[in-house]
Amino acid sequence: GVARQPVRIVALPRLDIAPAARLFAGLPDAPLWLVHDDGRIPEPELLARGVEFVPCAMGAGWLDLRAMMLALGAKGLTRVLCEGGGQLAAGLLRAGLVDRIVVFSAGVAIGSDGRAGLGDLGVTALADAPRFRLQSVTPVGGDVMQVWGRA
Repeated sequence: GVARQPVRIVALPRLDIAPAARLFAGLPDAPLWLVHDDGRIPEPELLARGVEFVPCAMGAGWLDLRAMMLALGAKGLTRVLCEGGGQLAAGLLRAGLVDRIVVFSAGVAIGSDGRAGLGDLGVTALADAPRFRLQSVTPVGGDVMQVWGRA
């Protein structure tokens, strides 16, 4: 009986976003948390609009992803869905922070012209690649959804 929206989380180390960005349009119905470099000070205007700020330690030039997940866990989150692009997904995989991968295949060949769904993992030998086991395959309309769990 409780109507609630998932928390939208944006990893934004430098807090470099315009206050008029479309991202803020859903406030306050859909909560928005900005994870940022703990050395940055949030804009008072965004604080007043109800944006939640999650300070996080920095790693090698970007947010420390383990520290980010710990900070989100400390705020009560037990599950995080990453739709953040190839670099963030690769960083989470490299850090061993991924329990499940859900892949949708659409039967469309895009090739190297498309956007990479996964960035560089730094894998030099197949034995070093993160391992997952296939848990399910489900048709979704004309697409196929594969669910993989950590091996």
